[in-house]
Amino acid sequence: MKDVVSSITRNFTVMSGSQVVTWISSFVLMLFLPRYLGDEGSGRFYLAMSFSGLINVMMDLGFGSLFVKEIARDPEKAAHYFINGAILRIMAWGLVVPFLALYVFNSDYPQETVDVILILAIGEVLVGISSLTQVVFQGLERMVYRSYMAIVQRVALSLFGVIILVMGYGVETMAMVAVGSYALSLMVGLSIMPRLVKFKIDIRPRWWWSLLKQGFPFLLLSAFALIYYRIDVIMLSHMTNERVVGWYTVPYRLFDSLMFFPSLLHITIFPVFSRLWQGGGRDELAVTVRRVVDIIVIVGILIAAVTLALSKPIISFLFGLENFNNSVIILQILAITIPLVYVNFITGTVASAVDKQKKVSVIAAIAVFINVGLNWWLIPYFQQTMGNGGVGAGIATIITEIYIMVLFFSLVPKGILDWTIVTIAIRSSVAGVLTAGFVWWMDDQGLPFYLSGIAGTLAYVAMLIVTRVVTRQDISFITDLARLRTPDVSDTEPEPEQTRAL
Repeated sequence: MKDVVSSITRNFTVMSGSQVVTWISSFVLMLFLPRYLGDEGSGRFYLAMSFSGLINVMMDLGFGSLFVKEIARDPEKAAHYFINGAILRIMAWGLVVPFLALYVFNSDYPQETVDVILILAIGEVLVGISSLTQVVFQGLERMVYRSYMAIVQRVALSLFGVIILVMGYGVETMAMVAVGSYALSLMVGLSIMPRLVKFKIDIRPRWWWSLLKQGFPFLLLSAFALIYYRIDVIMLSHMTNERVVGWYTVPYRLFDSLMFFPSLLHITIFPVFSRLWQGGGRDELAVTVRRVVDIIVIVGILIAAVTLALSKPIISFLFGLENFNNSVIILQILAITIPLVYVNFITGTVASAVDKQKKVSVIAAIAVFINVGLNWWLIPYFQQTMGNGGVGAGIATIITEIYIMVLFFSLVPKGILDWTIVTIAIRSSVAGVLTAGFVWWMDDQGLPFYLSGIAGTLAYVAMLIVTRVVTRQDISFITDLARLRTPDVSDTEPEPEQTRAL
């Protein structure tokens, strides 16, 4: 158990450190984009990013999760997977982009929107290879190198993005800066990888079909998940206008930024869980999953409560209420979704780690149809009644996440989780409601919103201690994490057997 905690701690610590840098960089850029591009310009840029995400999933071919699992179980295959996977991703990009170009050229998007979409689409070939490099680092549980790539990309994007915005350049130039940041990140990853993997050219076309079949369930899962997360922006662009898209995408970007915690946990625990499941460490897996789920529920409800209570001052401080007052209610709705998404991150990770990715992809496929159907009804309804179709998209997200949560729990093998999670969720929810009311009251008294948030957090923690929501096992788990330290650089170097290619 100590080795498992050590691995999770080491990699989570590294990823957390890089997340601070990347989050600050993204936060700075998020402040400048709406102010300099306006609601319409921001809507165009984030719409183009949504299309880019769709391209990324299609050219991913499901290799991301598949390669992490396989490399974690057999590190000697890292170079082989990388080389053949890169070739297949480039081929997939060459097939997908022409279809996207055909679609946007025949749409009624303004020319500037079309240009931005195509610029980012071209840059996706760099993203595909770059993410494959990060997959190798993740499978080898060498997150420090993955962190380097993320830091370079985010800092470059934010630094040069802010400069060109201040200089008066528009959304097209911003898209070019994004592509340049992808190129820098890829260069860093390729320069580091020889330290971990000894390459030899081993292209096996006959193996490609097998790779595609193995990756297909993960491709479906990634595709359905991304469509589910991004389809609301595309539907808003067709069913409302670019101002409404801007009102929705600004709080949604904030919502995305709050996903850092479960995202880091997913990246860190996925290879560990995969290794434990195949290696027979079922008892260790069960204990670790329970502790992680307990923590994710407690943290998710806290962040949701504070975000819900402080939505208006947050939007006012970051973007101004003059153009984005309609974003407040959307952020409040999305805040309710946070604990659901947090839990789904972890249970979905467990299901994929225990080789139930096919069932996960089926759930994700049904979720897409549910979400699209809800958006089709709710977006025009709230656009007509409130002039803000983004409210409907937010409500559709809540309903869909509840469906996903119920079915993801059913995929977790018996004996991994128990009913104590229900007790923890109920007590934490009660504490969260009280915390939200307390923070709301303090904000009405004129206290700065960040101080209200801190006070609310302290009150929440106090309530959890009094009601004994946090168990001794949770405290022991967290203490073990805190006691362990990130290893020296020499410790992160691969063992000799890990450098051998097939």
